[in-house]
Amino acid sequence: MVWVLSVLNSKTDVEKIKNMNKSLKIYRKNLEKEAWLNDCDGVFQNKGEEMPKDISWNFIATVLLAGSYYK
Repeated sequence: MVWVLSVLNSKTDVEKIKNMNKSLKIYRKNLEKEAWLNDCDGVFQNKGEEMPKDISWNFIATVLLAGSYYK
């Protein structure tokens, strides 16, 4: 908490955090509701691959990456 207060030394810093929160909300929305996790079986099918049965770290990395650009 002390670190956060020491970093937030101006209105600009507060605005940066507000913008970051908006970006995280959009990112989460892209991952969850409208996006890649709902369509990922089709993505794998289009690439000629099967949907993984066991979740690997590679799959998790793919999900996180897809959330940054998929809409």
